[in-house]
Amino acid sequence: MKKFAFFIFLLCAGMNVSFAQIAAPTLNSPADGYVYPNTIKPNLKINTVSGASYYLFHWSEDPTFATYSSYTMQSSYTGLNVNGLKFGTTYYWRVYAITANYADTSAASEVRSFTNGNSITLVSFNDTSSTGNIFLRFLFCPPLNGELA
Repeated sequence: MKKFAFFIFLLCAGMNVSFAQIAAPTLNSPADGYVYPNTIKPNLKINTVSGASYYLFHWSEDPTFATYSSYTMQSSYTGLNVNGLKFGTTYYWRVYAITANYADTSAASEVRSFTNGNSITLVSFNDTSSTGNIFLRFLFCPPLNGELA
């Protein structure tokens, strides 16, 4: 009976053991609710997490992240330029820290939002009326960064 009680004690004591988990990243910028004036390529920045080998960025138009896009990058980088976003759209983002060999993943960071501006900057205008073509050059407008005829 004493052996059985000792076994139960060990079993219960073992359940209280907690394993260290890597800390969740802290979002640096943009500030929550930031509106970018004229870009659809924002830079999402985080603070370094000790022990992280990778960061997994998620961004979505849905605050619940039912669908999302993601990008994993090495921990030597703490900022991500996000491509392919829409004008005038609010996006939500979060980040996970991941250890070497994907052995451990942190909880998600806080969730923040940002909104892309509703306009782009016209850099130059060239009226080539002799050919009937008008050329416009835009800044920060992928994939339209270039001339439109």
